[in-house]
Amino acid sequence: MEWYPLLPFVTIFLFVYTTEGRSPPMCEHDGKYYTDGETVTDGCVTAMCYRGRKWRPTKAGCLFNGKCLRNRQTVNAEECQSVQCIANKRMTRTKLVYKTDCPWKGECMKNRRTWMEGCIEYKCRVKKNKAKVEIAKKGCEYAGKCYKNEEHFSDDSGSCYCSNGELMCVGVPVTHVHTTRGGRSTRPPITMQ
Repeated sequence: MEWYPLLPFVTIFLFVYTTEGRSPPMCEHDGKYYTDGETVTDGCVTAMCYRGRKWRPTKAGCLFNGKCLRNRQTVNAEECQSVQCIANKRMTRTKLVYKTDCPWKGECMKNRRTWMEGCIEYKCRVKKNKAKVEIAKKGCEYAGKCYKNEEHFSDDSGSCYCSNGELMCVGVPVTHVHTTRGGRSTRPPITMQ
């Protein structure tokens, strides 16, 4: 995240003769002069002429998609992503802070969250405001039950081993080996004679 300077305001002293022979100090912005207490809005910043000597920000916002966001205002940027405007205490700098989650089947999964679907564990990863869903762990499904990676199991007809989402079985007929819910077919069984 980067801070952006806000104030393109310049303060000058303009000497204008008054009836007392003194000139009131004035602030300048875009070729116009302002007296103490007057305000000017430039982009998303409103500043007040302070004692005719310098500009003091009274409101600071962030430009996002052609609109000014108020300090601490949050809006949706896109699916599962929001953006918030943050101004520093003196309102001289602002930044946009993005909060990104992973879209998954109509839901927004938070960064680093894991969830199971079938025998596969997924994880949300967000890096530089880009979200992606990764497979964290692959399990295997056999006879309606999930087995972890590298887990051995057996039933009456033979023994099986789960290897990174692939089911390997010895002595189990082909009709008994099931596919995972993700639609991946498993390797055919190895029959030992």
